[in-house]
Order: sequence, then C-alpha cells, then structure tokens
Amino acid sequence: MKHLFFFLLAFLLLASCRMNVVFHVTDKTTGKPLADVSTNRESRGKEGYTNSDGYVTMKRLKRREVVIFDKIAYYSNAVNCDPHRSGDTLNVLLTRYSDPENRELLLIEDSVNAAKWALEDAAYPIRVTDTISVLTDIQAEFPGGQPALTRWLSNEIRYPQHSLEEGEEGKVYLRFIVEADGNVTHVKVIRGVSYHLDREAERACRNLPNWKPGYINGKAIRSYFHLPINFVLQ
Repeated sequence: MKHLFFFLLAFLLLASCRMNVVFHVTDKTTGKPLADVSTNRESRGKEGYTNSDGYVTMKRLKRREVVIFDKIAYYSNAVNCDPHRSGDTLNVLLTRYSDPENRELLLIEDSVNAAKWALEDAAYPIRVTDTISVLTDIQAEFPGGQPALTRWLSNEIRYPQHSLEEGEEGKVYLRFIVEADGNVTHVKVIRGVSYHLDREAERACRNLPNWKPGYINGKAIRSYFHLPINFVLQ
C-alpha cells in the first residue's frame, strides 16, 4: 500500500510537469489566421501543422519547453511554455518577409505544397482500372449547397497582392475528385488566368472540407467535379 501511494504521488508529480496548450497563429500585420504553420518542439522535433483557422493543440509539453513556429515567407517565432498553464490558448504572431512577392520564396512554397499534396493524393491513387464517374444519379455537393460553397470560398480566398498591383482578374477553372468518403483530392487547374491567381485557387481548393459524395444506384462513388473560381477586382 505504501509503495502504491508513492507510485501515485510520483505519477501526479510527473503529470503536473506536462501540459496541453492550444496555439493560435496569425499574421502580425493582417491579423488573419495562418494555416500549415509547422510546429517544432525542443524535445521531439517537428510536431504538426496549424489547421485552416490557425490553431494547433500540442499535448504533454514540458514546463520550460520552447516551441518554434515556421512558415515559408515568414520569420520564425519561438514561444517559451514556462510561464503558461495547461489549458491555456496562446496567440503567436508571425511577420512576413518584407518582400512577399519574392519569386524564389514562392517557388520554395510551391515545392513544399506539391510534396504535401502529392502525399495526400497518394492515399487515393488513380489506377488504370479505376472508374471515376462524371455522370452520377446524385452529384457530389458541398455541405449546404452552392450558397454555402460561395460563402466558404469568399472567406478562404486571399487575393494575391501581386495580382492586385498588376490588375489581374479572371476565372480559374479547376477539376478535382470527390472521393466516396467526401475527401477532395487530385486538384488540378484546367484553365488558368495567371501564376498568382492559379496558385491561390488551387490552394483554396486543397483546403476544402469534406463534401457529400456522388451516388450511383444508392452507392457512394468517386466522381469528378469542375469548379470555376472568379477573381474580380472591386
């Protein structure tokens, strides 16, 4: 019994030295949440990425552990967990490089995204024998229908600064697969407008939440969906 008491005491002391913390990462200038920011822990290295709303939860952090936040085209930021408590939500600000349209940085970001998206698509391979429907009994649909999709895109799309300065506008046509489980995969620009508008349209589509899949004979199937995204200068 005595040993059990000391075991429980040691367990509680150990647990008290760890904490779960929610981080919210935003752009210091615009205040907008930053998705796909990598988190790195001193004790374990790379941990994960922020979601589309800029949030990431990190579990069992050491009291004095430092967490580093990294994103292409932004300066890194480090947070010392020592003065904080388990359950806290911490705001993290990242500052963009002074030249946001640096071509080299954009190409690096493209390379990182291409690798990430290829990995996501690999979970849903397209084989020669696969049938991916174009015509369905019930078409794949964004939750809430077209009005909800329009609202989602208006909140998600960030008009590229370069396109604003150059007066670029137009309609980008994309094609993707809505999987039987609702995931959106294999996004492709089939008719573009410009480098900056095309890459923003693809990025937005890659962040789409799960859809209602298409159906044939009452069975959920993989189906193609074509989506135009219109960029209009106000």
